[in-house]
Amino acid sequence: MKSKLTYPILFLFGVLLSGCGIPSVHPLYEPDDLIQHKEITGVWSSDDEEELFYVFSYNDLNNNSENLPERLFKSDDDSTSDFTVTLEDVKIDLKEEIEEGYENLYYIIQSINGKTEDIYYAGLVQLDSQYFIDLYRTRIDENGFRFPTHIFTKLEIETDKLILHEFREEFVKELIRNQQIRIKHEQARDNFLLTASSKDLKKFILKYGREPDAYGEKYTYNRVKETI
Repeated sequence: MKSKLTYPILFLFGVLLSGCGIPSVHPLYEPDDLIQHKEITGVWSSDDEEELFYVFSYNDLNNNSENLPERLFKSDDDSTSDFTVTLEDVKIDLKEEIEEGYENLYYIIQSINGKTEDIYYAGLVQLDSQYFIDLYRTRIDENGFRFPTHIFTKLEIETDKLILHEFREEFVKELIRNQQIRIKHEQARDNFLLTASSKDLKKFILKYGREPDAYGEKYTYNRVKETI
């Protein structure tokens, strides 16, 4: 990935995905770890149907972007548009961010109440026979400084259903306090940021990924469409 993903460590950081786990400077994956799963792509809805996730395979999006349904990428002033993002925006993001070796990433557009809320790159990995997904927000909040971070969660893939299990920050802090693990991190007041390498993050998952206490809230999303 380009240097956008590896800014120097600053103490002015925050969680970019509120309530979704522990922020990390480095991704959970290295290029060879990235996998594709045919059940991931499509449109997913929260139970209240207010939040939608449009999940594209990068390879499919990059190779077939011209053939995507036009209704997905209409202008901002078109009230019938699903997104405030345009197809040209997507092409710019893909051109600027994706490098050789990362073609198995996913590109996710989050829509809330019919308008684009956020855009993410997502890396799917399998560790100890479990799936984990790493989310990276592609655009930093223009209203205030935010450190660009990764958030990774456990992912269950069921028929027409995705279940995200967030990691509990307090679980990691407790392990550190009890000297059960030594994992690189920074802490400032209530903010907590993992600075460990991708290799060390994977070691952490392999050791604690099956601990029930490692997880807090879970979020369920139902399939709306199989393909986009």
